[in-house]
Amino acid sequence: MHREGEGSDPGETPSEPRPRPPAAWMTALRGTAEPAFAVIFASTLTLALTVPLLPTAVEAEMPLRAAGGPGTVLPATELASRVAALGLARRVEVVLKDGTDHLVLYEAEEGVDRRLAQAAREAGYLERDVVERRVLSLERLLERDPRALSALLSIQTVVFLVTGLLLARLRARVVPVRKATALGAIATGVVGGLIALAASAAISGLLELAGLPVQEQEWLRQLFADGEAVVWLAPWILLFGPIAEEVFFRRYAFRAIAGRAGLPAGLVASSVLFALIHFNPSGFLIYLAIGVVLAAVYQRTGSLLAPVAGHVTVNAVVLVAAMVVGPSAV
Repeated sequence: MHREGEGSDPGETPSEPRPRPPAAWMTALRGTAEPAFAVIFASTLTLALTVPLLPTAVEAEMPLRAAGGPGTVLPATELASRVAALGLARRVEVVLKDGTDHLVLYEAEEGVDRRLAQAAREAGYLERDVVERRVLSLERLLERDPRALSALLSIQTVVFLVTGLLLARLRARVVPVRKATALGAIATGVVGGLIALAASAAISGLLELAGLPVQEQEWLRQLFADGEAVVWLAPWILLFGPIAEEVFFRRYAFRAIAGRAGLPAGLVASSVLFALIHFNPSGFLIYLAIGVVLAAVYQRTGSLLAPVAGHVTVNAVVLVAAMVVGPSAV
C-alpha cells in the first residue's frame, strides 16, 4: 500500500518550470547589437575625421506655387530645363515633397536665389521661399584634385581596419569552418565574386522591371568618368578598401553574430550592415547579396583571403566596365 510521502524526499521542493529559450529572431537581434554599434562608431569616427577635409557647395530649393490659374504657368519640367540652360547649377531636378513640386539646384552658383526667383516669376510661379544651403560636396573635391580623395579613403580604410582587427581579437567568437590552402581560398573567392556579380545583375534587372532602377551616387559616377582619378585611386578601390571591409564585416561582424546567433543570422545580419555602410538605398539588395556571398566563401574556406579575393573581383569588374563602357555601367 502506498503511504503518503513514500517515494519522495521531504526536503525536495517542486521543480520550477524552465524558462523558454529566446526566439530565433531575438537571439539574432541580440547578436547583431554589438556589431551594429561598432559600425555606427566606425562610421561616426570616419565622418568626424573626414568632414573637415570636404569642400562645400551651394544647393538651392524652391517650392513651385503658381502665381495665376491653370494654364498660366510653364510645366515644372520645362522650368527646370530653362533654369538648367541658364547654367545656374550643375544639375537641376524637380522633386515632389509633401505633395508639392520643388525645384532643386545642385552645385549652384553663389547668390543663385535672385536669378532663380526671376526665372520662376517669368514662368508664372511665385518667386518666394527660395532656400539656399551649403552642403558637403565630394563632386567639388574631385574637381579640385582627385588625388585628395585618397586621403579620405585612407582615413576610412584605417578606421575600419583597426576597429575590425581589435574587435575580432577581443569579441569575435570562433565559427567552425573548413581549412583551405591559400590558393584554394583565392580560387574560391574569385568564383564567389563572379557569383556575386551574377546575382547583382539579376537583382538589378528585376528592380529595373519593377520600376525601381538602381542609381549610383553622383560623386561615384563622376569618379568613374575621370580616367586619371580612377587610376590614381585604383589601389584603394582594388586592394586597401576590400581588405579593410573584409576584416571588419567578415572577420569581426560575421563571426561575432554567427558565434552568438547561428550561421544563418551571421550571413544575413553581417551582410545587412555591409549593405547599409554603402549609403545607397536603391542598391541595398545588391550589396546585401554581395555580402552574403562573401560571408559564405569565408565560412567555407576559413581564410580571409577568400572574401578579399571575391571583393577584389567584384570591384575590378565594375571598374573595368566603367572605364570601357562608361559610368552608365556602374
